[in-house]
Amino acid sequence: MRDLIRRTISIIREKVNNNLEAIRQNQLKIREMSKGGVDGQLNSDFEKHSELNRLLTAENNDLLKVQNILVDFYEKYKNTVILNDDEPIVDIYSIADQDEIFELTVKEIIKFDDKHPYFNDRNFYDRLIEHYTYREEYEKCDELKNRLK
Repeated sequence: MRDLIRRTISIIREKVNNNLEAIRQNQLKIREMSKGGVDGQLNSDFEKHSELNRLLTAENNDLLKVQNILVDFYEKYKNTVILNDDEPIVDIYSIADQDEIFELTVKEIIKFDDKHPYFNDRNFYDRLIEHYTYREEYEKCDELKNRLK
């Protein structure tokens, strides 16, 4: 994911720079037009270039917002498992052992939600309740109870 974020930031930077160059070129054309007389065609071209600059500026503002969000996200999570490209992705459907899935669930590696392979299994659910009750994690018990309502 780190590489993907870096590439996305780089693509955004390149797009912003291309837009800035287009804005500069439009500004040069606008200056050239302003040196000449004002006629209907010239006024129309002037408006087209001005509108294009406005659109490119608005696009750059949006792109820079996204870039800043990505940079902030990257800086915040760069030393965490979220961005660790080396971490294998757990395919819970390839795990046949219910005990292993149970351990991954209580460690919160696998979220217990409607996509969980044992979400509708009452025995698995009771086992989770028993586990959290034993550990006195009553908030987790309440969370599980609310999830099944």
